[in-house]
Amino acid sequence: MFSLLSLSGFSISIMKADQAILQLLDAPTKAPAWPVGVDSSHPPPKIPVPVPPSHSTKSDESLGWPLQLSEEGQILEAAIEAVANAVIKIVDSLNEWDSRAGDGDCGSTMYKGAAAILEDLET
Repeated sequence: MFSLLSLSGFSISIMKADQAILQLLDAPTKAPAWPVGVDSSHPPPKIPVPVPPSHSTKSDESLGWPLQLSEEGQILEAAIEAVANAVIKIVDSLNEWDSRAGDGDCGSTMYKGAAAILEDLET
């Protein structure tokens, strides 16, 4: 499991899961902060992650990346990119939600983090 916790009050978690684990995560619960409530209402659909082609354009091993990512590495990279793009798309909603309980800058903070991640993936 990989978590990005360097941004204030927010994390992005990516984990390898099979159908059985996903069913358990989506099961109804009485836990107050879990996305699936006792009425079995579900959170928004998960972000689809396209499986990239079997080759990578990364070529700078000095950054710690191999010349060619494994299939799992390519999928992880695509997932991180998809999440960062999704965060960028909802920046205004995040700011609006945060303004109800905070200072209204969560979206702006997340935008900066997501943009930095995308920039890092490009280089």
